[in-house]
Amino acid sequence: MNTNLVIVPTRSRPDNAERFSKYFFENSSISDLIFGIDDDQVEMYPKINGAMYDVNPNMKLVPKLNAIADKFKDKYETITFLGDDHVLRTEKWDEILYAPIKKNGYGFSYGNDLFQSAGLPTSTMVSTNIIKSLGFMACPSLYHMYIDNYWGMMGNELKALFYFENVIWEHLHWVNNKAPADASYQETNSYLQRDQIAYQEYLNKNFQNDLQKIKKELNLG
Repeated sequence: MNTNLVIVPTRSRPDNAERFSKYFFENSSISDLIFGIDDDQVEMYPKINGAMYDVNPNMKLVPKLNAIADKFKDKYETITFLGDDHVLRTEKWDEILYAPIKKNGYGFSYGNDLFQSAGLPTSTMVSTNIIKSLGFMACPSLYHMYIDNYWGMMGNELKALFYFENVIWEHLHWVNNKAPADASYQETNSYLQRDQIAYQEYLNKNFQNDLQKIKKELNLG
């Protein structure tokens, strides 16, 4: 059993799943891969040797990510979210990101997506003791947007946010002109205002409680 699980929620992008898998298996060393797909698209996706599949009713990204993370949180030391529009370009990227979490005992690690870079952990490796402390991997009041803001803020508050400029997991996104603005991007972009409001409400009402919950569960004082 590897120490890290990579969750890739995906919809209507079987070609992206195949591209992701190619670089994943070339460059990963301590990770397993699971695609989160919807039950109405099972036949659309190829069965890729070495990859796992978690099939659920069509859900937004955050509930899908949280559902899969909950199933596997006791089997891995870290869980990483990556989009199907990412390309893992650095050999043993997962060992590099895992090292400071292992040393510290908990935390969040992220690489350089060649888009937001250090600015936001748009994809993130999270220690499962944090996930178990809270009962979720991504802020559950969100649909899709602002999960990176949550990871970044929580990591900073815990003094356990680790960034690696030299770990390239390139984000081939439509905003940086590396992908077409397909229906999936258009749908998720429509959640921007809704998630902005939900995230601000979470910060006002729940963030500090969750921070203290993690500190208590991990005996951080």
